[in-house]
Amino acid sequence: MDGGLSDSIPIKKAFDDGVDKVIDAINNRNETYNNELKYMEEMVQTGKVLAIYPKEAIDMGRTERNKEKLWKCYNDGYNRGIELHNEIIDFARLTPTSPTK
Repeated sequence: MDGGLSDSIPIKKAFDDGVDKVIDAINNRNETYNNELKYMEEMVQTGKVLAIYPKEAIDMGRTERNKEKLWKCYNDGYNRGIELHNEIIDFARLTPTSPTK
């Protein structure tokens, strides 16, 4: 499920940025991922990143097809967003707006 918000294998981006050839670093992907996760956690501690995680571990595979599990994951994420709404707004330094009449 990681990579759903980003380009997990940014080959097209590399070519769009003018790279002529790409060497696939898939063998080091886990090390790179873990380093990025550590860096993200450091940035959370400095207040520069707001990381939003599920409250509980997600019980599903990377290519899950069980609709019940997928809906549960979706609803849990949606509800987590609602739960953290004010924290997200505060982090972004935004002022909530009232609905227009």
